[in-house]
Amino acid sequence: MNDNNAMNASSNDNEAKISHLEAENAVLKKELNRLSLVVEGTKAGYWDWDIQTGLVTTNSAWVEMIGYTAEELGQVTIATWENFSHPEDLREATARIESHFRGETDFYEAEVRMRHKSGHWIWILDRGKVFERDGEGKPLRMAGSHQDITARKRAEQKLREERNLFLEGPVTVFKWLNSEGYPTEYVSPNVIMLTGYPPSDFTSGIIGYTDIVHPDDLDRILHEITVFFANPECTSFEQEYRIIRKDGQIAWIYDFTTIIRDEKGQITSFEGYVLDNTIRKHSEQEVAYNRRFERLISTLANEFISASAEEIDAMIDKALQSIGEFVRADRSYIFQYYDNLKLMDNTHEWCAEGIEPQIEILQQLPTAEFEWSTKKITVGEVIIVPRVSELPDEAATEREILEQQDIQSLILIPLVSGNVPFGYIGFDAVREERQWPASSASILALAGGIIANALQRQQVEHLIQSELDLALKLSASNSFEETIQHCLQTAMEISEMDSGAVYLLDESENSLNLFHWVGLSEALLGEMTQFTHDTPEYQLTTSGKAVYSDENPAFSDKLKNSLMKEGLKCFAILPVFSKKRPVATFNIGSHTLDHVPEFALKALETVTSHVGAAIMQARHEERVGTVNRNLETLFESIDDMLFILAEDGSIIHANSATVSSLGYSLDELRTMNVLEVHPPELREQARQRVEAMLVGTETLCHIPLLMKSGETIPVETKITHGVWDGKPVLFGITRDVSERVKSQAALVESERKFRELTEYLPFPLFETNLQGVVNYINLSGMEFFDVSPEEVEHGISAFSFCWPENLELAVANQQKIFDPGYLPKGNEYTIVMRDGRRLPLLLYNTPIRKEGKFAGMRTTVVDLTELKQAEAAMRESALQKRVSEEFRSIINNIPGLVYHLSEDNRARLLSSGVQPWSQILIQANGIESLDDAIAFVHAEDRQLVADTFKKLRTNQTSTTIMFRIPLPGNEFKWVENRSTSVFSDDGCFTGIDGILFDVTDRVQAQEENQQLQANLQKTQRLETIGTLAGGIAHDFNNILSPILGYAEMGVVMMPEESKAHEFFKQIMLASERAQNLVSQILTFSRSEESESVVVNMQSIVEEAMKLLRPTIPSTISIQTRFRESGNVLADPTQLHQVIVNLCTNAFQAMTESGGEIAIELGEVAPDREFQKKHPKLKGERYMQLSVADTGHGMDATTLERVFEPFFTTKPVNKGTGLGLSVVHGIVTSLGGDITAESAPGNGSLCRVFLPVIDEEATKRQTDLAPVEKQDATRVLFVDDELAAAEVMRVMMGHLGFNIITLNSPIEALAAFRKDPEAFDLVITDLTMPEMTGIELARNLHELNPRLRMIMMTGYGKTIDNPASLSRYGLRKLLKKPVRLNKLAEAIREVMSGSAHL
Repeated sequence: MNDNNAMNASSNDNEAKISHLEAENAVLKKELNRLSLVVEGTKAGYWDWDIQTGLVTTNSAWVEMIGYTAEELGQVTIATWENFSHPEDLREATARIESHFRGETDFYEAEVRMRHKSGHWIWILDRGKVFERDGEGKPLRMAGSHQDITARKRAEQKLREERNLFLEGPVTVFKWLNSEGYPTEYVSPNVIMLTGYPPSDFTSGIIGYTDIVHPDDLDRILHEITVFFANPECTSFEQEYRIIRKDGQIAWIYDFTTIIRDEKGQITSFEGYVLDNTIRKHSEQEVAYNRRFERLISTLANEFISASAEEIDAMIDKALQSIGEFVRADRSYIFQYYDNLKLMDNTHEWCAEGIEPQIEILQQLPTAEFEWSTKKITVGEVIIVPRVSELPDEAATEREILEQQDIQSLILIPLVSGNVPFGYIGFDAVREERQWPASSASILALAGGIIANALQRQQVEHLIQSELDLALKLSASNSFEETIQHCLQTAMEISEMDSGAVYLLDESENSLNLFHWVGLSEALLGEMTQFTHDTPEYQLTTSGKAVYSDENPAFSDKLKNSLMKEGLKCFAILPVFSKKRPVATFNIGSHTLDHVPEFALKALETVTSHVGAAIMQARHEERVGTVNRNLETLFESIDDMLFILAEDGSIIHANSATVSSLGYSLDELRTMNVLEVHPPELREQARQRVEAMLVGTETLCHIPLLMKSGETIPVETKITHGVWDGKPVLFGITRDVSERVKSQAALVESERKFRELTEYLPFPLFETNLQGVVNYINLSGMEFFDVSPEEVEHGISAFSFCWPENLELAVANQQKIFDPGYLPKGNEYTIVMRDGRRLPLLLYNTPIRKEGKFAGMRTTVVDLTELKQAEAAMRESALQKRVSEEFRSIINNIPGLVYHLSEDNRARLLSSGVQPWSQILIQANGIESLDDAIAFVHAEDRQLVADTFKKLRTNQTSTTIMFRIPLPGNEFKWVENRSTSVFSDDGCFTGIDGILFDVTDRVQAQEENQQLQANLQKTQRLETIGTLAGGIAHDFNNILSPILGYAEMGVVMMPEESKAHEFFKQIMLASERAQNLVSQILTFSRSEESESVVVNMQSIVEEAMKLLRPTIPSTISIQTRFRESGNVLADPTQLHQVIVNLCTNAFQAMTESGGEIAIELGEVAPDREFQKKHPKLKGERYMQLSVADTGHGMDATTLERVFEPFFTTKPVNKGTGLGLSVVHGIVTSLGGDITAESAPGNGSLCRVFLPVIDEEATKRQTDLAPVEKQDATRVLFVDDELAAAEVMRVMMGHLGFNIITLNSPIEALAAFRKDPEAFDLVITDLTMPEMTGIELARNLHELNPRLRMIMMTGYGKTIDNPASLSRYGLRKLLKKPVRLNKLAEAIREVMSGSAHL
């Protein structure tokens, strides 16, 4: 029964539980439906992540967000999410998930970009929370949602862009106050883009409103503002003005300002904005510029239209000037291409004032050297180059050429005829760079078109004029040959080619025969004398078609080779026809041009088409008139006797001049032989002379002719071969030279009389040829110059007697004699006689003419020696009189000694001397000559004085020298000698005037200044080396920190009986020695900050001696001497180090030989000599510590470097070179100075000077006792050095602190932001790459003002004012490396609140 009751009760309980579970399940289903509706309503995707398996359950919205279906993705895992997430966002999201896993956050949230199926990124807000963990707290499952926030992120981005557009775009917003100087209250950040100044410069008052306004606009702007302010109804105003940016550039701005008034109507401030208006302003200026330019070009175009061909060149020059001045160019010019664009010439040029023309040298320039610009010109492009130095690399050659001509900017405008470019117009800026508007390119192109049309019109009219001139020449031609010459010359001129040949057609022989040529070699003419009808050349030239070298005509190989050897580069073959019959061919060629000019092709064909009839007419007329012209010209047109002889000498014919001169009739002469008109005794000689002329060995016959009356006529006869009536004859011409013979006889007689007259003149006279060689000299001249007739006959140059310094003047004066309108006058020269004497002469030169031409020069000589001596005596007398009568009192009062040295070295003192030294000098020395004066000069300075006076005798100049003069009593004076040489008007030396000044004080002052400069340079060098040493020590401290820290931990943690304990102990001891070395380096560089107290110097010295004595060998004795000793302000440890280092350095100099160290201490009062040696010491009293030794001493080189760190003369392992450098650093940091004196073999002496302070000495404090471990302190340690951070973690862990170490201040700041109360203490390094320890402390202090912090550094100098850092929570400053007990003590002080910076 009881069992049934129990079963019933149990069944009832089960039913109740089932009912309860069903009710709960219904509620859960209802909640699940409600949650599904919420998720569906928000369109959110949810996910459920099994962390152990990595599987993720998602809804459809999750996969649809990234553009997929559930079937496409399949089973989703955590890797699926990672693959679709952006790498940058994935790192941040993963870090937040891990933080949530560690329980640091209540939930996880991150914004992540995921890749959509279409390829773009969408923004997802990913949220989740761990809802299941195991017994150990490890997360097992996590669920969350995805929300598409792409639209929101885009809106945020757009908002940022709009804000940046307003604050960083072109609009600058401002607010300035209505007070003096209009101070700026606010200005938007983008003001730096407009002005170049940051906003802080304006708001701090460094830059004011009026400071940036252009000076030319400032008065106008301020006036307008005053007017606006005065109008109470004015609420805003607009202005345009220029400002000067920070970089010096000028910008135009538009300023819109709103006036802010208070309730009383008073102006309180101004608000508004400004815009950069430079581009619009420049556009307006550019438009105005182009309009003026267009008017100028229009005016020039009208003038070109009305200009004739002759006026075009002048108009082009005017246009170049007008356009050049308008565009402010320094040079404008035109280059024209030729030879198929291979060459170009500068044809027109205008230069501004002061610019050197270049047109003469800029000819025949290869366009290959200007490849870049030529390519652009040939396609019609206008080239504007504001800065030649910035031309592209492909224009490197042109850039180099332009820079050699100092061209900084240029414009090039193509010249085009039709579509063919033939040159360009250029404008250069030489003095400064020019910025030409790019929009003016079209106007410049228009100008180029106008000038190009003018040049083309000029060329066409020139060709037409050439044809007209040819027609006129042909109508006036007197011969067939002249007609051919005119035709060929015209063809060459219009084609601009340099050679040509004319071939005439011989129809009887069917050949082309060379008739006339220009500019061709004999070798080529020999190959081209004739072309027969069967040659390709004959067939080409008779075809009636012009042939050009570019067409590669089918010439024979022989002719091609001949043309190649001749160097002809191009040619044109132009057939000439008359009545459709070929009569000739004109061949035109060039040795320089590669192609026949394009413009000349049509012109050549036109000319040759017109000359056929002219050639035929000229040939006919030539044949008809040849005989008549020959007879008339030969026999009747001249006055000379003309005759024709048969080969046997019989006279065939003679002209009327022959008949009248000889007295025979023409018939009588025709019966005579030519020898019969010669004197009988000379006939054989005449026959021989005629035969000689006929064979070419003689040219003239001077045998007289015999008249019928029996008289003879002096004649000059010439005979040549000829043809008369088809028979060989002799042509003779005879000229009557009777008048010439008479003139020559008269000239000989006149020459004889002139020579007799000049030969006995009482003064020298000579004649020279054009080369200056004497060809005649009279007796007085031979005697005066001591030359013989033989020397004159062999040739002697008149310039050989000239003084070298007068030679150039003599040559120049000789050339002037031959100038038109020259009037003879005398010139003075100095000549050198053969015995070495120099004499002054006056030479009168006149030109010699023979047959109307200059043949030489005639010179009359006057000796001026006596005259010059008389003039010198008069000048000397006048000088003495002037000095004695007018300036005696002035000279006597000059603070110097005035003297005069005559040309014969006689010395005379012109002043009595007012200084004691000059009186002693005058009394002690009898000075009568230059040698006497040099004798009392200091022996070392005599050569300088002698050389100076020697220079003054040869050159008219002034000079200043200094030398010493010994005085009685072994003294000497420094004397400055200012002297001037005096020369006469004819260039002769007459003496030296001078004055002596006492400059002893100035010289001594200069020497003292040089000593001070040397001391200053030495101090500066040591300061530089100290800075370097400090930097090395700083880095070394960072290295020592982990070494010393681990060594100390090893000593603490290892048993004392273990070898490792002893090893670590030795490492620690070595590290401490290195730390002491670093301390010395920091002391030298003044980076090691020390605590200075008032100490007694004598007590420090005595204490140091107690420690030093046992370490110094017994062979070295120590002597101390103390005078009255005061107190100094210093670190006792540093003073101890100074004494130890000085004494150690002293005894090391005597280790081998032994000796004595003498130490002295006492007060000194600075005097003048002290201040010279120690210019930086300005105190009234100093303690002087002297340490002297009797060691081997130092030379000057070693002494100069004795205070440099790491400089030592000791062997390796015997010294670091830091001892004296550390002493120097300590002493100078205490406001003192140190000097060293030494010489080899005499020991060394070091003196230290420290300022005395009138205060009582401070007693030293004992060190604090070690502290106990603290377990509760939570410490964050930050140091970028990994080793330093790790050793600190070990050391502080040993002390029992809860420490977290980070190597990045950024990471430390982020960790702190998560929980500002998570740490009790922060220890940070000072110098870190991402931010300094001070910046980190400031940021942490803002997050938690109660936080305590400690700063660590290896270099004390980095912090200028450590006490000021306490406002950031910094309570202690430790220097690396730090010992364990020091670290614990510092933390105890900070945490107890007793530590202060």
